[in-house]
Order: sequence, then structure tokens, then C-alpha cells
Amino acid sequence: LDLILNLLGTPPLDEIASACDGAKSYILSKTWRAPKVNTLYSLSKNVTHEAAQLILRMLTWDPKKRITINQALENNYIHEGRIRYHSCMCRCCFSTPTGRQYTVNLEPVRGFRYDDSDENFSSLRQAKGIR
Repeated sequence: LDLILNLLGTPPLDEIASACDGAKSYILSKTWRAPKVNTLYSLSKNVTHEAAQLILRMLTWDPKKRITINQALENNYIHEGRIRYHSCMCRCCFSTPTGRQYTVNLEPVRGFRYDDSDENFSSLRQAKGIR
């Protein structure tokens, strides 16, 4: 929460109305912070405006105003990443003397369903392997 608070600043009360009581009380116990969204651009020289805007939309406090998964997957930044991936890194597309032959489906597809049944973690410390 502190990292999000540092970036987005202290949210208005209506933005955290649906947050759990613990998160609300924690946020309200902190001193007011102004947004510092320009911090995103200092993370890397490669952070584009589109990338920063996508991150901000994903971190929006109010879940009703937050970008949905489908909207995020249709975002131009993600779409450009897919194109970049398929231009030189994937195994499903290939180059021919006439040019690059792209797959019909640009969305990566897993060959198997992820199984998390062996991950019976009861705490974050256990998941990180901390004793």
C-alpha cells in the first residue's frame, strides 16, 4: 500500500469506500501525500506514456473505475508488445524470403492448465520460504 500511496497520493474517501477496513484504516492513519506519477517515468528510460497510463489505470483505487482485464489486454501498449514479441521472439511465426509469416492468434496460448494444488501456503512468509 505504501508504494501505491507514494505513487498515487492519498485517495479521496469515496475512492476507498469499497476497500477492506484494514486498508482503509491504514490509509487514513498516514499523513496526506500528493501524487507523484512522474516517478513512473524515472523507473526506466524505456517507460512510454502508454505504459505509464496503463499502470495508473491498473492501480486506480476504486475498483469500479479501474481498468478491467479485458480492457488491459486490448490496450495499445499490450498490443504493441504482442507485435514486438511476434516480430522476432516467438516460435509460432517464421521468416520466409518474402517476409515474416505471423500466426493467426497473436495472444500467447499455454499448452497446459496451471495447477496450483501443491501451493498450500498459509502465509506470505511461508510462500517466500522465510522461517
